[in-house]
This record gives sequence, structure tokens and C-alpha cells, in this order.
Amino acid sequence: MKNLRLKIILILTQLLMVIFGSYAQNKNITYAADTVTMFANPERGWYDSYSPPCCDKIGESCSAVPIEMNPPHDLIVLSDLQAIRNTPEKMTLYRDIVKISQYFGPIPQSRLNDIQADLNTARKAGVKVVFRIIYNYSITTGEPCASIISGHLDQLKPILQNNADIIFCYQAGLFGGSGEACCQSFLLGENNNGWPSLGTEAMTLYKKLFEMIPADRMMGLRYPGYIYQMNGWSNSSTQAITAFPSGAAPLTEATAYNGSMQSRLGYKQENFAGDMYGYGFFNAWEQKDIDFVTADTKFTLMEGELSAGTDYNKNNGAALMKRDHYTAFHYSTFGGDYEGGIETIPTWKANGQYDTIGIRLGYRFRLIDASIPQSLSSDAKFTMSMTMKNDGWARIVNPRNVEIILKHKTNGIKYTIKIDGDGKGNRLWLPGEGETKILNISINLPANIALGNYDLFLNLPDPYTTLHDNPLYSIRLGNTGIWDEITGYNSLLSSINITDPSGNVAETNRLNVKIYPNPANDALTISGELLDNMQYEISSVKGKI
Repeated sequence: MKNLRLKIILILTQLLMVIFGSYAQNKNITYAADTVTMFANPERGWYDSYSPPCCDKIGESCSAVPIEMNPPHDLIVLSDLQAIRNTPEKMTLYRDIVKISQYFGPIPQSRLNDIQADLNTARKAGVKVVFRIIYNYSITTGEPCASIISGHLDQLKPILQNNADIIFCYQAGLFGGSGEACCQSFLLGENNNGWPSLGTEAMTLYKKLFEMIPADRMMGLRYPGYIYQMNGWSNSSTQAITAFPSGAAPLTEATAYNGSMQSRLGYKQENFAGDMYGYGFFNAWEQKDIDFVTADTKFTLMEGELSAGTDYNKNNGAALMKRDHYTAFHYSTFGGDYEGGIETIPTWKANGQYDTIGIRLGYRFRLIDASIPQSLSSDAKFTMSMTMKNDGWARIVNPRNVEIILKHKTNGIKYTIKIDGDGKGNRLWLPGEGETKILNISINLPANIALGNYDLFLNLPDPYTTLHDNPLYSIRLGNTGIWDEITGYNSLLSSINITDPSGNVAETNRLNVKIYPNPANDALTISGELLDNMQYEISSVKGKI
């Protein structure tokens, strides 16, 4: 072969140009799974509690002056909340038992200020709150009359609405011992088939609380029977349930996350696994309630608190796993700092069950593979697919952004492509419990995107602007080698070159590539910044290949 003086021009993704004519196809990437590491993720997992001093001594009627007004808990310390993220459980939630001591008259502004201060502290610490309002902290009678509670809710409304970003869910407390709405309340009706019922005043207060809660948040109720009552499925004007309501229908994909009352009512199971039926949680009609809750919690909140230690929960850890208590009822969170946790958790740790629960509570997404283009004209659609599995026991509870991030390799400029997969906060688009799902994306690139080479990331941040850019509130995937704790991004382990559809090449598009020798006789060496699936063409100065 005679000597040729090569014209070395580095041009990306242009057909039959001098070098690097075109990329061949999408790049297929396989991701390494991590199913055993406990790491922090928002809105799921074990939670700690901040509770008032126990226990109150309260008068015997709603008109009686309390014998003793125990104070609420002290102001929460920032370092304490930051510390729970570094526990072995990597907690990102805590439950705030918000005690209102006023049985007559309005809540003082100083108390309202303290409640807001604690929520501000949570925001600084990078955690969220399971929020419960109570009047007494013991299993005894004690709450004000309904009119007093209603006035207090009016005062608390701005706090509940202005802090939706930092509140994971609202527990429907207010009345009954410790706000559990289970017993010893002036406002609960008579027991029916093992459950207390919501009296007329209690129903009114719960509906008022529900209407105060921001539309993208859920409220947890103590019993399935309360769900039936709140949805109007009871068969009595007094709201007492005397038989399993024939009209009760659990949520489905078609009815989930549509903003209705049913779609935003969930469950807070106190006394989990005290016995086979959760100390009365499934006590009324047993299998019918179990079937209902199993189906309903596929699409709504299920969170709980461990029962006090019993032979059943301490000695049947493995049996609980086999009976799929956690999977069937789609638990997102557990409170384990109560007496039950202290008594039960050591046994579960000894059985090797505890870490499995901590890892699988709520969602745990991981990538399996992806198909991603290596080059794209700036006026073309960005089209890719990825296979994702949810190794957790539940869907995400609250809306969540899904974003593809393009970060320019040279100048660091970032562009965000936001994905709205279902119009319901991506809660149906992202995989449900145990589901493996192919997620297809086809969307225009940002207008006026700079040409050049970009690294690609998947970002699952909080939708609220106050938290969106805080990596502590972004979802980490269950894969090795892709998480960036500084940005909260998950690397897709791929890059893409954005080209000018007119054929012009920006200086920033040029790769650092060496081709030698030049002139050449019978061999060329190409080295430097090369991309996968790239075709190469070498021509003489006369244009001959």
C-alpha cells in the first residue's frame, strides 16, 4: 500500500465522514445486584419514636379537669435525628407523638411553635415524620370534648399543610389511649365483633383531619373496620358494623392513587404479631378481613408497631416469615422502639430474621439491565428501556419523581429529563412488590441542549422543591457501583453523544484520539477516548476510503 497522508478530522455520528462515521446500536448494560446491604432510603424501613413522658393520669369524663397534665416530649435535638440515619437499621423516619395538653381553650402559640420547630429539625436532619396527635399517653380514658378537638385541628391545619414535604404519613390519633383509637375513649362507639366502632363525633373529627391533610399524603387508621366506616360501607346509621360490609371493595390499579378518600386511607397496625390476628387487628371476620387488607395494601399505606413480647411473636419469627405476614400485607414501616421491639427484636436477630425485615420493608428497587443509545441527534427523541425489580414488600407510598440526568463530560452542565409514567406520581409505573418490570422511556431532549458527550444517571428525588436537590431524600437502588451519595444519582454506567442534526460539530464534541503513524503504509493504531459500538472510516486526502 503506497503512502497516504491522512486527513485526521474527528467528527461524531455523521454518515460516511472521515472518522467515526456512526454508532452501531444501543448499548446493553447489565447491573450487579446488591440484595444484602442495609442502606438508608426515604419513606420506608424501621422508625424510632419521640414520645411524651409516660404515663398520664386523666379525669374520667370530657368535662373533668385532668388530675395531672404531663408535658409533651422535649424539643427534638438535631444530632439525635442525624444519629438515627447511622444506626444499623439506617432509619430515615421517626414517629412524632405530638401531645396536646389543652383540655379547655386553644393551643398556646408557644406550643404550636415547638411543633413547627421539631419539623424544621427533621428537615435539616434528612429524615421524615410519622405524625400522630394525641391527648393522653397511656391506655386510659382522656381526651377533650369533640368541640375542643375540632378547634385544635383548626389551629394545627397550617402546620399539617405547610410541612407535607417532611411528613411521610399521618396517623389518625386524637382519641383513645395513646391516640390509638382502640379503647377507653369518650368518642368511640360500642365494640362490634371484636372491634370498637367510630362514634358519630369520632367520624366527624376523622373526616375533618383527613380533609386537612395535603392531597398527596395518606392517613393511617387503626382497624380495617374504620376503613369500612370511613368509606361509608357500614350498614347502620350509627356506623356500627354488625357484619362484613357487602359493598367493601379493595383498591385496584384502576382506583388507586386517584385522590379519593379510599385511595388515601391506609392502615397503622398497633401490636403487630401479638398473636395470629395482631391482637384484634383481624379479629372481627378474620379471613374476610385478611383477604381485604391483602388486596387493599397493594396500593395504600401499611405501617405498624411491634406488639409487646408474646410467646407467639418471640418464638414464631420463622413462622411469620413463612406465613408471609410482611409480604401479604405490604408493610412499608415498623416501629421497633416500643416495649414489643425491646422484647421481640433480640429473638428475631438471633433467628437471622431482623436484617431481612429491615432490608425488605417498603420498596427496594434494583436495575437488572438497560438498553441505552450511544449517540443521538439533538432533535431526536431519547428512547431507552431498563428492567427494574422491586425486592421490597410494598410500592412507594407517596409520589416520586423519576428523572434521567445528562451530565456533560467536559463542562459539567446537567440536563434533566423528567418522566411521568402514570400521572399518579409514578407509583404504578415503578414496580410493585416482588415485580420485575420493563420501563420504557421515549421523550424529547431538552431544547437547545449543548452538543457533546454526556454521562447518564437515573435520579429518583423527592418531588417537593424544598427536598428535591437533597440527596438524603433521593432513592438509592439496590445495585453495586452506581450510587453517588453526593448527588443522590444512580449511574446508568453509560454515556451518550449528542450531535448537531445539521452536520456541524462543536469543538466540545471532539474526542482525544491519537491515530498513528501518519503517513502510514499497511497499519494504523487508534487509541485514546473511544466509545463503544463506534464504526471507523479512514480516507485519503482525496476522499478515497
